[in-house]
Amino acid sequence: MRILYVAMTRAQSRLFMVGTVNNLAKKAGVWSRPQGRYELSQAKGIMDWLAPLWIQHPDGQALHEYLEEPAAIAPGCDAVRFNIAVVKSSELVLIEQQRQSRQEEVLARIAATRDSGDGHLEDHIRERLDWRYPYEGAVRLPSKLTVTQLKKAGSIEQDPAYSMIPSLNKRPLFMSRAVEAGISDLTAAQRGSILHYVMQQVDMQNVSLSGLQSQIEVMVKAEMLTEVEAASIDLNKIEKFFLSPLGKRIIMARRVFREVGFNQLVKAGQLLENAPDPQEKMLLQGVIDLYFEEDDGLVVVDYKTDHITIHNKPYLIEQYRPQVEAYCQALAAISGQAVKEGFIYFLNSAEAVKVV
Repeated sequence: MRILYVAMTRAQSRLFMVGTVNNLAKKAGVWSRPQGRYELSQAKGIMDWLAPLWIQHPDGQALHEYLEEPAAIAPGCDAVRFNIAVVKSSELVLIEQQRQSRQEEVLARIAATRDSGDGHLEDHIRERLDWRYPYEGAVRLPSKLTVTQLKKAGSIEQDPAYSMIPSLNKRPLFMSRAVEAGISDLTAAQRGSILHYVMQQVDMQNVSLSGLQSQIEVMVKAEMLTEVEAASIDLNKIEKFFLSPLGKRIIMARRVFREVGFNQLVKAGQLLENAPDPQEKMLLQGVIDLYFEEDDGLVVVDYKTDHITIHNKPYLIEQYRPQVEAYCQALAAISGQAVKEGFIYFLNSAEAVKVV
Protein backbone atom coordinates (compact mmCIF):
# COMPACT_ATOMS: atom_id res chain seq x y z
CA MET A 1 0.00 0.00 0.00
CA ARG A 2 2.87 2.36 0.77
CA ILE A 3 4.36 1.81 -2.70
CA LEU A 4 0.98 2.59 -4.28
CA TYR A 5 0.57 5.71 -2.14
CA VAL A 6 4.01 7.06 -3.00
CA ALA A 7 3.58 6.31 -6.70
CA MET A 8 0.19 8.03 -6.92
CA THR A 9 1.31 11.12 -5.01
CA ARG A 10 4.70 11.63 -6.73
CA ALA A 11 3.91 11.13 -10.42
CA GLN A 12 4.28 14.49 -12.20
CA SER A 13 2.40 13.86 -15.44
CA ARG A 14 1.80 10.13 -15.97
CA LEU A 15 1.84 6.97 -13.91
CA PHE A 16 2.58 3.64 -15.61
CA MET A 17 1.40 0.52 -13.79
CA VAL A 18 2.06 -3.08 -14.85
CA GLY A 19 0.44 -6.18 -13.43
CA THR A 20 0.14 -9.85 -14.32
CA VAL A 21 -2.61 -12.41 -13.81
CA ASN A 22 -2.81 -16.10 -14.68
CA ASN A 23 -6.46 -16.15 -15.76
CA LEU A 24 -7.75 -12.72 -16.71
CA ALA A 25 -11.30 -13.88 -17.48
CA LYS A 26 -11.64 -15.39 -13.99
CA LYS A 27 -10.06 -12.37 -12.34
CA ALA A 28 -12.27 -9.93 -14.25
CA GLY A 29 -15.31 -11.78 -12.94
CA VAL A 30 -14.04 -11.39 -9.38
CA TRP A 31 -13.25 -7.69 -9.89
CA SER A 32 -16.74 -7.02 -11.26
CA ARG A 33 -18.40 -8.11 -8.00
CA PRO A 34 -19.20 -5.62 -5.22
CA GLN A 35 -16.07 -4.95 -3.18
CA GLY A 36 -16.55 -4.66 0.58
CA ARG A 37 -14.03 -4.54 3.41
CA TYR A 38 -13.62 -8.30 3.46
CA GLU A 39 -12.93 -8.51 -0.28
CA LEU A 40 -10.39 -5.68 -0.08
CA SER A 41 -8.65 -7.34 2.89
CA GLN A 42 -8.20 -10.49 0.78
CA ALA A 43 -6.39 -8.62 -1.99
CA LYS A 44 -3.23 -10.35 -3.23
CA GLY A 45 -1.75 -7.15 -4.59
CA ILE A 46 -2.32 -3.68 -5.95
CA MET A 47 -4.26 -4.99 -8.97
CA ASP A 48 -6.97 -6.38 -6.70
CA TRP A 49 -7.52 -2.87 -5.26
CA LEU A 50 -7.48 -0.91 -8.53
CA ALA A 51 -8.95 -3.25 -11.13
CA PRO A 52 -12.47 -3.21 -9.56
CA LEU A 53 -12.41 0.56 -10.15
CA TRP A 54 -11.20 0.18 -13.74
CA ILE A 55 -13.97 -2.35 -14.42
CA GLN A 56 -16.54 0.36 -13.59
CA HIS A 57 -14.74 3.03 -15.63
CA PRO A 58 -15.53 3.89 -19.25
CA ASP A 59 -11.83 3.43 -20.07
CA GLY A 60 -11.95 -0.17 -18.83
CA GLN A 61 -13.10 -1.52 -22.19
CA ALA A 62 -10.05 -3.79 -22.44
CA LEU A 63 -11.24 -5.54 -19.27
CA HIS A 64 -14.94 -5.48 -20.19
CA GLU A 65 -14.21 -7.88 -23.06
CA TYR A 66 -13.41 -10.60 -20.54
CA LEU A 67 -16.73 -10.32 -18.70
CA GLU A 68 -19.67 -12.63 -19.35
CA GLU A 69 -22.12 -9.81 -18.65
CA PRO A 70 -21.77 -6.09 -19.46
CA ALA A 71 -20.09 -4.07 -16.74
CA ALA A 72 -22.03 -1.40 -14.85
CA ILE A 73 -20.31 1.95 -15.38
CA ALA A 74 -20.14 4.10 -12.25
CA PRO A 75 -21.57 7.60 -12.83
CA GLY A 76 -19.30 10.64 -12.74
CA CYS A 77 -16.04 8.72 -12.86
CA ASP A 78 -14.76 10.01 -16.21
CA ALA A 79 -12.96 13.01 -14.71
CA VAL A 80 -9.86 10.81 -14.43
CA ARG A 81 -8.76 9.05 -17.59
CA PHE A 82 -6.94 5.73 -17.96
CA ASN A 83 -5.23 4.03 -20.87
CA ILE A 84 -5.70 0.33 -20.15
CA ALA A 85 -4.14 -2.30 -22.40
CA VAL A 86 -4.05 -6.08 -22.10
CA VAL A 87 -0.94 -7.81 -23.42
CA LYS A 88 -1.18 -11.58 -23.84
CA SER A 89 1.75 -13.80 -22.94
CA SER A 90 2.10 -14.91 -26.56
CA GLU A 91 2.70 -11.30 -27.57
CA LEU A 92 5.43 -10.88 -24.99
CA VAL A 93 7.74 -13.26 -26.86
CA LEU A 94 7.65 -11.04 -29.95
CA ILE A 95 8.06 -7.92 -27.83
CA GLU A 96 11.13 -9.44 -26.14
CA GLN A 97 12.66 -10.34 -29.52
CA GLN A 98 12.14 -6.79 -30.70
CA ARG A 99 13.66 -5.45 -27.49
CA GLN A 100 16.76 -7.59 -27.90
CA SER A 101 17.12 -6.45 -31.49
CA ARG A 102 16.93 -2.81 -30.46
CA GLN A 103 19.40 -3.46 -27.64
CA GLU A 104 21.91 -4.94 -30.06
CA GLU A 105 21.56 -1.88 -32.31
CA VAL A 106 22.13 0.46 -29.38
CA LEU A 107 25.18 -1.47 -28.22
CA ALA A 108 26.60 -1.30 -31.73
CA ARG A 109 26.06 2.47 -31.80
CA ILE A 110 27.73 2.83 -28.40
CA ALA A 111 30.74 0.84 -29.57
CA ALA A 112 31.02 2.96 -32.71
CA THR A 113 30.74 6.20 -30.72
CA ARG A 114 33.37 5.06 -28.23
CA ASP A 115 35.78 4.24 -31.02
CA SER A 116 35.22 7.65 -32.58
CA GLY A 117 36.15 9.42 -29.30
CA ASP A 118 32.75 11.14 -28.82
CA GLY A 119 32.15 11.04 -25.04
CA HIS A 120 28.77 12.84 -25.10
CA LEU A 121 26.72 9.67 -25.50
CA GLU A 122 28.79 7.86 -22.88
CA ASP A 123 28.14 10.68 -20.39
CA HIS A 124 24.44 10.56 -21.19
CA ILE A 125 24.30 6.81 -20.59
CA ARG A 126 26.27 7.11 -17.37
CA GLU A 127 23.85 9.79 -16.15
CA ARG A 128 20.90 7.48 -16.85
CA LEU A 129 22.49 4.50 -15.11
CA ASP A 130 23.44 6.55 -12.04
CA TRP A 131 19.89 7.92 -11.58
CA ARG A 132 18.26 7.16 -8.25
CA TYR A 133 14.57 7.40 -7.43
CA PRO A 134 14.27 10.59 -5.32
CA TYR A 135 11.53 9.19 -3.06
CA GLU A 136 13.15 5.86 -2.22
CA GLY A 137 13.05 6.65 1.50
CA ALA A 138 9.33 7.34 1.39
CA VAL A 139 8.63 3.93 -0.17
CA ARG A 140 10.36 2.19 2.75
CA LEU A 141 8.11 3.85 5.34
CA PRO A 142 4.80 2.37 6.51
CA SER A 143 1.74 4.33 5.40
CA LYS A 144 0.26 4.27 8.89
CA LEU A 145 1.61 3.81 12.36
CA THR A 146 -0.51 3.28 15.45
CA VAL A 147 0.48 4.81 18.76
CA THR A 148 0.62 1.30 20.25
CA GLN A 149 3.37 0.43 17.76
CA LEU A 150 5.54 3.30 18.99
CA LYS A 151 6.82 1.19 21.86
CA LYS A 152 8.32 -1.04 19.15
CA ALA A 153 9.41 1.79 16.85
CA GLY A 154 13.06 1.27 17.57
CA SER A 155 12.88 -2.33 16.33
CA ILE A 156 10.61 -1.87 13.31
CA GLU A 157 12.49 -2.66 10.13
CA GLN A 158 11.60 -0.35 7.29
CA ASP A 159 10.51 -3.08 4.94
CA PRO A 160 8.65 -1.83 1.84
CA ALA A 161 6.07 -4.54 2.42
CA TYR A 162 5.58 -3.54 6.06
CA SER A 163 1.97 -2.87 6.92
CA MET A 164 -0.48 -3.42 9.72
CA ILE A 165 -3.81 -4.75 8.46
CA PRO A 166 -6.42 -4.80 11.22
CA SER A 167 -8.31 -8.00 11.78
CA LEU A 168 -11.94 -8.00 10.65
CA ASN A 169 -12.90 -10.12 13.63
CA LYS A 170 -10.72 -9.74 16.71
CA ARG A 171 -11.73 -13.14 18.04
CA PRO A 172 -13.24 -16.01 16.02
CA LEU A 173 -16.88 -16.65 16.85
CA PHE A 174 -16.34 -20.28 17.85
CA MET A 175 -13.70 -19.20 20.38
CA SER A 176 -15.96 -16.48 21.76
CA ARG A 177 -18.71 -19.03 22.32
CA ALA A 178 -16.25 -21.33 24.05
CA VAL A 179 -15.32 -18.55 26.46
CA GLU A 180 -18.97 -17.77 27.13
CA ALA A 181 -19.53 -21.42 27.98
CA GLY A 182 -16.58 -21.41 30.37
CA ILE A 183 -14.65 -23.86 28.19
CA SER A 184 -11.65 -21.62 27.71
CA ASP A 185 -9.84 -19.10 29.89
CA LEU A 186 -9.49 -15.50 28.83
CA THR A 187 -6.04 -14.46 27.71
CA ALA A 188 -4.16 -11.65 29.46
CA ALA A 189 -4.76 -9.43 26.42
CA GLN A 190 -8.50 -10.11 26.56
CA ARG A 191 -8.64 -9.37 30.28
CA GLY A 192 -6.87 -6.09 29.61
CA SER A 193 -9.32 -5.18 26.85
CA ILE A 194 -12.28 -5.98 29.09
CA LEU A 195 -10.88 -3.83 31.89
CA HIS A 196 -10.33 -0.96 29.45
CA TYR A 197 -13.90 -1.33 28.23
CA VAL A 198 -15.32 -1.18 31.77
CA MET A 199 -13.17 1.86 32.56
CA GLN A 200 -14.74 3.51 29.51
CA GLN A 201 -18.30 2.71 30.55
CA VAL A 202 -18.29 3.06 34.33
CA ASP A 203 -20.21 5.89 36.01
CA MET A 204 -17.50 7.85 37.81
CA GLN A 205 -19.96 9.18 40.38
CA ASN A 206 -20.61 5.67 41.70
CA VAL A 207 -17.23 3.99 42.05
CA SER A 208 -17.44 2.32 45.46
CA LEU A 209 -17.08 -1.46 45.38
CA SER A 210 -20.83 -1.94 45.76
CA GLY A 211 -21.52 0.71 43.15
CA LEU A 212 -19.09 -0.87 40.71
CA GLN A 213 -20.59 -4.32 41.31
CA SER A 214 -24.07 -2.97 40.56
CA GLN A 215 -22.82 -1.38 37.34
CA ILE A 216 -21.19 -4.64 36.20
CA GLU A 217 -24.46 -6.50 36.81
CA VAL A 218 -26.32 -3.95 34.70
CA MET A 219 -23.74 -4.39 31.90
CA VAL A 220 -24.22 -8.17 31.98
CA LYS A 221 -28.02 -7.81 31.81
CA ALA A 222 -27.67 -5.38 28.92
CA GLU A 223 -25.37 -7.93 27.21
CA MET A 224 -22.51 -5.45 27.22
CA LEU A 225 -20.46 -8.12 29.04
CA THR A 226 -20.72 -11.88 29.32
CA GLU A 227 -20.76 -13.64 32.68
CA VAL A 228 -17.23 -14.93 32.08
CA GLU A 229 -15.97 -11.48 31.15
CA ALA A 230 -17.62 -9.91 34.20
CA ALA A 231 -16.05 -12.51 36.48
CA SER A 232 -12.59 -11.65 35.13
CA ILE A 233 -12.77 -8.01 36.29
CA ASP A 234 -10.96 -7.07 39.50
CA LEU A 235 -13.17 -4.28 40.85
CA ASN A 236 -10.60 -3.44 43.53
CA LYS A 237 -8.26 -2.15 40.82
CA ILE A 238 -10.94 0.18 39.50
CA GLU A 239 -11.84 1.40 42.98
CA LYS A 240 -8.19 2.06 43.83
CA PHE A 241 -7.82 4.05 40.62
CA PHE A 242 -10.65 6.42 41.49
CA LEU A 243 -9.49 6.70 45.11
CA SER A 244 -5.99 7.69 44.02
CA PRO A 245 -4.97 11.38 43.79
CA LEU A 246 -5.15 11.14 40.01
CA GLY A 247 -8.57 9.48 40.13
CA LYS A 248 -9.91 12.17 42.46
CA ARG A 249 -8.71 14.85 40.03
CA ILE A 250 -10.61 13.08 37.26
CA ILE A 251 -13.83 12.98 39.30
CA MET A 252 -13.47 16.69 40.11
CA ALA A 253 -12.49 17.74 36.58
CA ARG A 254 -14.53 20.18 34.51
CA ARG A 255 -14.88 17.67 31.69
CA VAL A 256 -13.74 14.07 31.13
CA PHE A 257 -13.32 12.29 27.79
CA ARG A 258 -12.76 8.55 27.40
CA GLU A 259 -11.67 6.35 24.50
CA VAL A 260 -11.04 9.25 22.11
CA GLY A 261 -9.77 8.16 18.70
CA PHE A 262 -7.72 10.36 16.39
CA ASN A 263 -5.82 10.39 13.11
CA GLN A 264 -2.99 12.85 12.56
CA LEU A 265 -0.44 13.48 9.82
CA VAL A 266 3.03 13.83 11.31
CA LYS A 267 6.57 13.80 9.98
CA ALA A 268 8.26 10.39 10.04
CA GLY A 269 11.24 11.81 11.91
CA GLN A 270 8.99 12.63 14.86
CA LEU A 271 7.95 8.99 15.24
CA LEU A 272 10.79 6.78 14.04
CA GLU A 273 14.46 6.92 14.85
CA ASN A 274 16.64 6.87 11.72
CA ALA A 275 13.61 7.23 9.43
CA PRO A 276 14.70 6.88 5.76
CA ASP A 277 12.92 10.14 4.94
CA PRO A 278 12.38 12.17 8.14
CA GLN A 279 10.33 14.84 6.37
CA GLU A 280 7.87 12.38 4.81
CA LYS A 281 4.44 12.50 6.41
CA MET A 282 2.83 9.43 7.95
CA LEU A 283 -0.61 8.81 9.38
CA LEU A 284 -0.51 8.38 13.15
CA GLN A 285 -3.58 6.64 14.54
CA GLY A 286 -4.48 6.10 18.15
CA VAL A 287 -7.08 6.01 20.90
CA ILE A 288 -6.57 8.03 24.08
CA ASP A 289 -7.81 6.05 27.08
CA LEU A 290 -8.83 9.16 29.01
CA TYR A 291 -8.13 12.86 29.21
CA PHE A 292 -9.67 15.50 31.41
CA GLU A 293 -9.88 19.26 31.51
CA GLU A 294 -8.80 21.44 34.42
CA ASP A 295 -8.69 25.21 34.63
CA ASP A 296 -5.12 25.46 33.34
CA GLY A 297 -5.05 22.72 30.71
CA LEU A 298 -5.65 19.12 29.70
CA VAL A 299 -4.28 15.96 31.30
CA VAL A 300 -3.83 12.63 29.45
CA VAL A 301 -4.08 9.26 31.20
CA ASP A 302 -3.08 5.95 29.61
CA TYR A 303 -4.05 2.75 31.47
CA LYS A 304 -1.73 -0.24 31.44
CA THR A 305 -2.50 -3.73 32.72
CA ASP A 306 1.06 -5.12 32.60
CA HIS A 307 2.37 -7.15 35.52
CA ILE A 308 4.77 -4.67 37.10
CA THR A 309 7.72 -5.37 39.43
CA ILE A 310 10.59 -3.31 40.78
CA HIS A 311 12.75 -4.90 38.08
CA ASN A 312 10.64 -4.20 34.99
CA LYS A 313 9.08 -0.92 36.10
CA PRO A 314 11.80 1.39 34.64
CA TYR A 315 11.71 -0.55 31.37
CA LEU A 316 7.91 -0.37 31.08
CA ILE A 317 7.87 3.35 31.81
CA GLU A 318 10.40 4.06 29.05
CA GLN A 319 8.61 1.65 26.73
CA TYR A 320 5.29 3.46 27.11
CA ARG A 321 6.60 7.01 27.41
CA PRO A 322 6.62 7.64 23.60
CA GLN A 323 2.95 6.63 23.44
CA VAL A 324 1.84 9.13 26.07
CA GLU A 325 4.01 11.83 24.47
CA ALA A 326 2.35 11.12 21.12
CA TYR A 327 -1.12 11.30 22.70
CA CYS A 328 -0.28 14.65 24.30
CA GLN A 329 1.16 16.12 21.10
CA ALA A 330 -1.81 14.94 19.03
CA LEU A 331 -4.36 16.19 21.54
CA ALA A 332 -2.70 19.62 21.74
CA ALA A 333 -2.59 19.91 17.93
CA ILE A 334 -6.18 18.74 17.40
CA SER A 335 -7.86 20.52 20.33
CA GLY A 336 -5.81 23.70 20.23
CA GLN A 337 -5.54 23.55 24.03
CA ALA A 338 -2.47 23.20 26.21
CA VAL A 339 -1.78 19.67 27.46
CA LYS A 340 -0.02 20.17 30.75
CA GLU A 341 0.51 16.57 31.95
CA GLY A 342 0.55 12.99 30.76
CA PHE A 343 0.32 9.93 33.03
CA ILE A 344 0.78 6.19 32.74
CA TYR A 345 -1.43 4.43 35.27
CA PHE A 346 -0.50 0.83 36.06
CA LEU A 347 -3.75 -0.77 37.20
CA ASN A 348 -2.11 -3.89 38.64
CA SER A 349 0.09 -1.91 41.01
CA ALA A 350 -2.29 1.07 41.48
CA GLU A 351 0.47 3.49 40.55
CA ALA A 352 0.40 6.67 38.48
CA VAL A 353 3.63 7.72 36.75
CA LYS A 354 3.93 11.20 35.26
CA VAL A 355 5.88 11.08 31.99
CA VAL A 356 4.90 14.43 30.40
